[in-house]
Amino acid sequence: MTSEAYLFAPKTAYAVAIASRMELQLASTVGDPNMQSRAYKIAPFLTQACKTLGFGPARVLARAGLSVDYLAHEGRGLDTATWFAVLEALVTEAGSADRAMELGRALAKGPLHPALIAFSASPDIRTGLHRVALFKPLIAPVALVIEEQGRVLSITLTSADMTTGLPPATSIMEMSYFLELLRMFASEQITPHSVTLPAQVQITDAFRRSAGCEILPGDQTGFALRAADASLPIISADTAVYRAIEQELMARLTSLSGAIGMADRVRREIHDMLPSGRVSAEAVAGRLRVSTRSLQRKLKDEGASFQTILDETRAALALIYLRDRKLSTEETSFLLAYRDPNSFYRAFSDWTGMTPAEARAASTA
Repeated sequence: MTSEAYLFAPKTAYAVAIASRMELQLASTVGDPNMQSRAYKIAPFLTQACKTLGFGPARVLARAGLSVDYLAHEGRGLDTATWFAVLEALVTEAGSADRAMELGRALAKGPLHPALIAFSASPDIRTGLHRVALFKPLIAPVALVIEEQGRVLSITLTSADMTTGLPPATSIMEMSYFLELLRMFASEQITPHSVTLPAQVQITDAFRRSAGCEILPGDQTGFALRAADASLPIISADTAVYRAIEQELMARLTSLSGAIGMADRVRREIHDMLPSGRVSAEAVAGRLRVSTRSLQRKLKDEGASFQTILDETRAALALIYLRDRKLSTEETSFLLAYRDPNSFYRAFSDWTGMTPAEARAASTA
């Protein structure tokens, strides 16, 4: 779409060099690995963001409760809550809600990081977004949940632990980042099918013009693309580049994920796969690039099993769908990969001791 995208189609050797120097931006594990507590480096991001916005980081750090010289001795990085607090402080310091949008758009142009390289080298938008979902946890506590139903591809942005949504300024920043990626890299102009933002997010006229589509209220931050748009080629696609960096990035992701634990990785994959209706230990193992036997063994070592994690994930999502989104039993059973609502009804009763109707009513009691 624009010549800017060609800036992110580096030669193979350069791409490998970039990937191999990502250490300073990668997340690490803090404290007990069994707690799945992770830290995220923010120094590279904050330095670039402050340059973009035209002020120094000291007041941002102070506003977020950190020492003004934090960037000089960052160490392992920040936990998720503090990382988001810095982003909110950054936009507050900027003094305008539209600065979050401007920052998100600017960051789509660089600096290079694993998710951006992987996206820019992808053959099409759909593949690129899936690669961003894979590598985003290397640089930020943000997770992408991608679901495709019918002719719409839906992308939900949430915290990496999937327990909370994104804070307001972060929502605008991330949404603007992804909309700019689509503008820069798609072979044709893309207008999203819709954008969803929580009620507490300040939506300005400038952001509405930038989005160019319906903005819906919701519990989470996200956007939807028409399937045809998701299939559009990326103009900087480079299979050789991606193959060159994939091994490096996957090794780092595997190392990081190993500290997180197999059970948590399986839980995330199940969460992403349920709406497709095709969830199995074999399918999850394939996505995680391990054998089914290895997956089962590692889960057993952690005191878990695939079926237990599947049931727990379904139960948690069922409560969200029934209570918060007010979906019918039939709709909920479909989203949880039950083709027979009666089977879901029985399973839900086993999990919670309630019927779906009782669970839905409990939210209004």
